[in-house]
Amino acid sequence: MPFVNVLLLYLFCLKNMFLTLFWVDGFLAKSLKQVYDFVSFVKDLSLVFHGAMVYDTKTFLQKIAKKKGRAKQDLFRHNVL
Repeated sequence: MPFVNVLLLYLFCLKNMFLTLFWVDGFLAKSLKQVYDFVSFVKDLSLVFHGAMVYDTKTFLQKIAKKKGRAKQDLFRHNVL
């Protein structure tokens, strides 16, 4: 009978260990998904800022070209637009 008690205790501990591992695994998976979502959000945000900077640079170069009396063809020739 003590062998059965030890076996049941072992199975109980094993079950708790697996439940703990699955909980930790689920927690890690959820945390990694949150990290991935945050990184993709920051990447999207940086692309938006990069697009805004490129647009501002084009607008800035167009204003310089207008002030200096150059045509837009100069900007096209240098592949700015």
